[in-house]
Amino acid sequence: MSFAEFLIFARRLRENEHERCLKNHAASFLTPAERAGGVEDAKQFDSADADHSGGISERELRKVLKSKSYTPLRSVLDEIFAEVYPDDWDEDDSELDFDQFFDFMLVLNRRDGFMMRECEELRKTYERFDEDDSGEVSAMEVAALFRHVGYRVNLEDIRDEVSQVDANGSGQLDFREFLRLMRLYREKELDRVKKAFEKNRDTSTGSLPLKMLDQVLEALGNEAPFPDYPHTEDLSFDDLVDIVDSCRSSFVAKERKKAGFSDVELEEFEALFHRFDKDHSKTIDNKELQGILKEFGWEPRTREEQQELISKLDMARQLAREAGVDDESENGSPDVKFWAFVQLIRMLRTDEDKAEEKKVLKVMQELRFSEGETEEFRQVFRSWVRRATELAGEKEAVGKGASTAAETIGRDGVHRLVRSLGISINPANKDVLDQRVSSLDEQGRQETARLDFCSFLRLMRWLLDSDFAGINDAAAKHA
Repeated sequence: MSFAEFLIFARRLRENEHERCLKNHAASFLTPAERAGGVEDAKQFDSADADHSGGISERELRKVLKSKSYTPLRSVLDEIFAEVYPDDWDEDDSELDFDQFFDFMLVLNRRDGFMMRECEELRKTYERFDEDDSGEVSAMEVAALFRHVGYRVNLEDIRDEVSQVDANGSGQLDFREFLRLMRLYREKELDRVKKAFEKNRDTSTGSLPLKMLDQVLEALGNEAPFPDYPHTEDLSFDDLVDIVDSCRSSFVAKERKKAGFSDVELEEFEALFHRFDKDHSKTIDNKELQGILKEFGWEPRTREEQQELISKLDMARQLAREAGVDDESENGSPDVKFWAFVQLIRMLRTDEDKAEEKKVLKVMQELRFSEGETEEFRQVFRSWVRRATELAGEKEAVGKGASTAAETIGRDGVHRLVRSLGISINPANKDVLDQRVSSLDEQGRQETARLDFCSFLRLMRWLLDSDFAGINDAAAKHA
């Protein structure tokens, strides 16, 4: 059995988000030429024309958009109507004919539900984080980008989400794939706003009472005081979305200050900071900082590393200032304040992630796996880490604290994975498998051996090359 055939089968172990995502949004990736002939367009038009009037009303159009997982915002609809409909649009009486409906859906899909202005802003942000000007961004670059625009993300979760929209399986996102990922996040945001609106609206009018606005904004993570808004009447859902979006700049600044960490993580960092702040001055000196870094294996060991740490500290202070921290210490100061400390942790954690990426790349090349194959195996690995966690009721991976512990899978998880391929594990081959797992544990554990992702890749290569327990034939039957 070839590796490709094995990978086809192993891919079935992944969760089905990717398949569902592509099924729901396949039209986003089609060109006009690919859609030539109009058969699918005619079917879609006829299906949308519920009253058989020969045109698509706004009410019918909204149902189509919702079925494709787009929230039909008034501002987006009006912008596209102005482009494809020759007259002023009347939301009660106007209808789109076949060509106008096709043009509307084409524009919507090309922008993935965003307004033209939003697409241009996202393009600029994308290009800023495409550090090597390759026209693609890696999962690590996407993680940094998302933190910059105010989302709390970690690298492993971003990798999972990248795989959902990575149409060619490269492990990198071009702009259209990035736009699709931003749409998924935007829909999550809009879902939160919708739930807050529904919870607090007046059931008799369907509107949100103006007096409830501040409470709703706070529940959505915004901080008072809020500016005065030009609303004298109760609010529609679209009104609330516009107000939440207008609050986003201050929300993003607050999130940038947190460097993408959760409130739980920030509480842990604050407790750690205060533990080393012996004199309770709300600052730590260089010696105290060295003590914190030593706890996580980050302490500088050479003069060069010490100079690099000093440069990182100044950069961390600058990032804290850019995020709105006014009382940050001067560059070159021996004192470190909390928010600069938070930015420093993010920078050091990013260094860890980059080192791990280099390690994975080296192992990938050594084992003769492509980037696409490696990403597929990463998803298989993460799926089984989560599954083992659920089944064993254990904490398979640690994600809290300043230093991120690598996700790992133990012997039991490996046994379940192998059995899922149709392999019967008997006492003899179980000993062989367990010995291989133990030999791949980089920490030298035996009975409690665990594999990180690089070791998992080595195990996959060994399973294939050794044809462990006839695994190639068994997988071929299921491929």
